[in-house]
Amino acid sequence: MKHILTLTMFCLCFSTNLFAQSPYTQVQFSVDSIIDVNYGDAINYAGEEEALFLDIYKPQGDPNCLRPVMILAHGGAWVTDSKDNASMKFMSMELAKRGWVVANIDYRLGMNNTDEYETTDLCLSVTAPCAFISDSMEVERANFRAMQDAKGVVRFMKSRHLMDSTDINNVYMAGESAGGFIALSAGFTNVESKKPASCYAIGDAPIPDADFLDVGCTVATNDLSRPDLGTIEGDLHTGTYDASLQGVGSFFGGVIDVSIFDNVPNAPSVYLFAQGADVVIDFDYGMMFDRISNECLTGLCQGFGPYPHAYGGEGLRKYFEDLGTAAPPSQAEILDNASGFGDCLGNGHAIDDPELRLQNIADFFAARILASGNDPASNCAGPPDCLGDIGGSNIIGSPCNDNDDNTGDDTWDNDCNCVGLLIDCMGVAGGNAVIDNCGVCEGDNSSCGIANLKIYLEGAVSTGNNLMNTDLGNNNLIPNNQPYNTAPWNYNGMENYQTIPTNAVDWLLVQAIDINNNSIIETRAVLLLADGSLEDTDGTIGLVFSDIVYGNDYYLYIRHRNHLAIQSATPLTITDGTTVFDFTNPTNVMGNTEQVVLLDTNTYGLHAGDINGDGTINVMDFNAYIFALSGGSNNQYRLADTDLNGIIDITDFDTYRPNCRKIGIDNIRY
Repeated sequence: MKHILTLTMFCLCFSTNLFAQSPYTQVQFSVDSIIDVNYGDAINYAGEEEALFLDIYKPQGDPNCLRPVMILAHGGAWVTDSKDNASMKFMSMELAKRGWVVANIDYRLGMNNTDEYETTDLCLSVTAPCAFISDSMEVERANFRAMQDAKGVVRFMKSRHLMDSTDINNVYMAGESAGGFIALSAGFTNVESKKPASCYAIGDAPIPDADFLDVGCTVATNDLSRPDLGTIEGDLHTGTYDASLQGVGSFFGGVIDVSIFDNVPNAPSVYLFAQGADVVIDFDYGMMFDRISNECLTGLCQGFGPYPHAYGGEGLRKYFEDLGTAAPPSQAEILDNASGFGDCLGNGHAIDDPELRLQNIADFFAARILASGNDPASNCAGPPDCLGDIGGSNIIGSPCNDNDDNTGDDTWDNDCNCVGLLIDCMGVAGGNAVIDNCGVCEGDNSSCGIANLKIYLEGAVSTGNNLMNTDLGNNNLIPNNQPYNTAPWNYNGMENYQTIPTNAVDWLLVQAIDINNNSIIETRAVLLLADGSLEDTDGTIGLVFSDIVYGNDYYLYIRHRNHLAIQSATPLTITDGTTVFDFTNPTNVMGNTEQVVLLDTNTYGLHAGDINGDGTINVMDFNAYIFALSGGSNNQYRLADTDLNGIIDITDFDTYRPNCRKIGIDNIRY
């Protein structure tokens, strides 16, 4: 049975009904975003200079000139993940809809790895390699670097207050897991005496085990020296603005040293969420990764360590309770739901109900914002223009003229630029009409280079009916935007479906290859349908190429997220019309039956199990499966879901196992 422990130590003179209707708590705006803003450069753990980026989300149509700011930091044990984390993007969008300006940040990642890594017979390699660290001081140093970056972001966002119409006196920060540690550290590390001893100059780290270089956890040029990391404030945007925060939120994060809460004038409010079922960060007090090592990986893989002990959400709740009136204002939402070994396949290191917790943290911090005197109803004498002038004439969203005949509906944007929408071939500003490959505006490409391919994926095929399952689409898990913009594919195409077809199986990546030098001429992402055919983004059955020369010969590569890629056996002539090519016939595949798997009589498909997409199926794919399985992955779009049903379980292993040691031909391997 779950028991929820909630403690709130922040009194307000508002009734419950009025509180629920407070500003900054209700969805009322659309959202605009600015992606990949460089907020500075800093030296990472390996001694290399690293560019740091954030995404900014703003409410559109909001006349408030004093919007609160929320800074969000992703998790990932200080070694992985990014601001593209789905949870961080969800929070960013939802808070912006409520009138917040949100900075979703990346920060410096990485730590020196252990020199004592030992493989096991089953795992053969690490399941989360970069989390095997040399000593606990690496965690403190990684958190300190990230805290410096966060403080730099606070000052950076305050310096933009006129541009973003924000209130420099109401800046907040929250994060998940490692991001929660960073937020708490940024909010309460207010004097140099709180700098950890490990963040001064200390002895060199040991040379990491060579395995870590092979899997990209470190670099060959890694500087193993561990110099003084500098002041608690770091070097970014120092001078005009301070890094003070009015509130911090920790979702299943914590602190290593509770003394950071001592002697903090005007202490930030604290929101805490944690679950007893968390096997990564003990929700009370314990060594990080201790439960997952001793309960979940015992006899399976090498345990993590040596990590420091830390106080989780429940430990901090009890600590604040002991402090009494000396504690910062806080709200703790703790799920006391630990069940021992049963937590290994649960999802304790996560937010149980993202919509509820997001609403709760918004409500909690909104009360402090209103108590500070910030009320959108009385903040501004008039809406600020894009130069920050109250009552100015350059109002964001108002008409202007960018003097470009190719655009229309020109308006002032959030960066005080007059910009317009491109006029399409029908003369409509912002319209979607385009000239197709036949040179016709709003044409249907009915006779222009359509590759009508037929492809089966082993993991999705139902034996006997030559149809693939559409479980991902049925459960709304297939993303509208193409998913191959990450390693190893690194394809940045803009393919998008406004509505995913009901008979869609998943996204494919198709590449047209020069037959003389094997260079990639064109890459397209497209949806695979249940019968093995393709549907392009404009609804065309088949795949439309735009950069090739019709009538020329090209090899085709067919790639999928977790199936082994293939190449056409012979060059394919794509003519000014529809070209049909059947990859379920092994004679049409380079390598013939060695490169495809028999699914039914004379019908073949791509081998399932290439979870990391590198062109081979081996233990690295098994490791990725094990890691995904241990985190709990139901109803998600994940690489380890080899049977494409939205659930990661033993059936995905059963799909992977027969294909282990399958190797794709040289051309398709990354």
